[in-house]
Amino acid sequence: TASSARSCATYERRLMAPRPDDSIDTILIAVFSFLAVIAATAHWAAGQRRQRLLKVSRSKTTVVRRPREAAERLAATAEAERLAAEAEAKAKALQEGAAARRAAAFARAQAEAAAAKAAAAEANRQMAKARDAAENPPAPVELGAEEVLSALEAAVEVGRGGFGVVYAVELPSLPGWGRVAVKRALSGVDAREVMAEVSNLRRCAHRVVLPLLGYCGAPRAACIVTALMRGGSLDDHLLLLPDARARLQKRFKGTPGLSWSQRLSALCDAARALVHLHSNRILHRDVKTANILLDGALLPLQTRGGERRVYRAFLSDVGLAKERAGGSMTMATNATSNVYSTGFADPNFLDSNQHSAKTDAYGLGISLLMALTGGEPSRGLRSAYEDDVLDMVAGKEGAGGGLLHAARRAARWPQAATQELVKAVHGLVYERKSQRLPLPEALAAFEAALRFGGDDDGGADAGAAAAAAPVAAERPTASGAGFSASGATSSGASASASSSSGGGSTSAPGSLTRAVGGLHKEYVAGGGDASLARLQDRISNAYLSMMGHLERRHEQRGGAPLPKGSSEEEKINALAPRSAGQSQLCDSAHTLRRWYNACRHERGQWSVGARPSDKEVARVIERIRGLLDLERRA
Repeated sequence: TASSARSCATYERRLMAPRPDDSIDTILIAVFSFLAVIAATAHWAAGQRRQRLLKVSRSKTTVVRRPREAAERLAATAEAERLAAEAEAKAKALQEGAAARRAAAFARAQAEAAAAKAAAAEANRQMAKARDAAENPPAPVELGAEEVLSALEAAVEVGRGGFGVVYAVELPSLPGWGRVAVKRALSGVDAREVMAEVSNLRRCAHRVVLPLLGYCGAPRAACIVTALMRGGSLDDHLLLLPDARARLQKRFKGTPGLSWSQRLSALCDAARALVHLHSNRILHRDVKTANILLDGALLPLQTRGGERRVYRAFLSDVGLAKERAGGSMTMATNATSNVYSTGFADPNFLDSNQHSAKTDAYGLGISLLMALTGGEPSRGLRSAYEDDVLDMVAGKEGAGGGLLHAARRAARWPQAATQELVKAVHGLVYERKSQRLPLPEALAAFEAALRFGGDDDGGADAGAAAAAAPVAAERPTASGAGFSASGATSSGASASASSSSGGGSTSAPGSLTRAVGGLHKEYVAGGGDASLARLQDRISNAYLSMMGHLERRHEQRGGAPLPKGSSEEEKINALAPRSAGQSQLCDSAHTLRRWYNACRHERGQWSVGARPSDKEVARVIERIRGLLDLERRA
């Protein structure tokens, strides 16, 4: 180790010792070092310079780019603001437009509601005026041909029949009526036929006969003018064909189709009109649902099931009606006559070519069957339900399923009302002509079913109508709707139907009892024209019912047929002769006959002091009823 250390020290000394060429090396080293420093410095300076140039170029690029980006940003912002402003303007415009449309729609709805309310008020006013015209017939206005022809230029056709075309127009000669119905005679119809209809309408004025307002007798413009019935016809509501729906949508504000009580109420009014026509010795000759018109204004009717809303109905097309000659109960017509409607014409008329009160009643019976089932008479309605009707009247268990189902489907007819009305259909349509149900008794059955036939859901018991019938006359009637006791209200309606159809006698009181109940329980207040009309109708119905009873009794006893052309007085003397111990019956019948004649010839002219009181009429009818009941029990 010591040796190695000595060797190293010697080597170091030798290295550190100066040599001759060391100065040159030192100089070279110094030069090279200086050059290296200069190169490094130049390299560093070049790098710095490059860095400065790069920074300058970058700063220049940034300075150039920033204004463009800013401009682009400003342009984008401006565009966004513009689009936002446009969107806001559009939204505001849409809001304003929607608000304006809502305001316009609201104003339009208000205007339409006000117009509808005004139209409804005007329609109600016109219907009330029409009802008042029916109650108190005004003097018909004779129209000039020029006025009629001018009005018909812009007229709207609302109906067409065998007599003429019906238009809805406004006439200056009838201020306050608004649009009225103008029935213009078809070409070929003689103007004298128009005047005959005018005469009939004047004589047949009644609260359920379409009132006459005016007429024109000029051959080129022959027409009659009546009130316009906005409710359409019963035929429209029962069949609801497309054209019928279109007509109802224009004028009728209620629900097309009608409830069962509204259908039956319309038929009650038609039956009252027919009873009135027959009491004046006039045959209608074309009874059908198309000639039963509704006024379109709902009126209250009190029934066992509560208050119902029904329409007043009017019998129209009295232009085809004809007066029966003398005392004849039938009237022949020409073989080529078209005074009938398919399905509504009595087969007896088609065989004999003779109209009668029973052929009129047949049309009413078919109308009732149509209202019950919704069927169309021209398509075999009578034969379609013949078995059901006959089986139900015969009392067969489970009979009439098809008819009852059709009645429920057509208008939810209560089963109790349907069963009672089927008996009336049988008496008016299917029974032998000599045993047909008298029209006043059919009217009694209609009214009984209407007032006591059950609720709208048909839940009433089948015998409820007959059980509740004796109190029918005790209930107040809706005189505003044209309902009255009419000499026959409810009790015994089914018994009368079965008796007249060969079911044997019954102890149930008949229509005379119902007339007494109506007179005892419904006193007429005030002595005005309406009360007078009700009293006259009751007398007429009671008299016709009495005569029908006496005639059937006479036939059952095998009495000889009464001579044709016999007066009413001669008929009573023959049917209830004093010589047979029937002096009281004969005297009472003649008293009722005199009142009946006064009703026919002095309708609307009886003074309060001259006419009989309700109690006096009731006593006479009660006496007749008692004598007939006593005779039947004997």
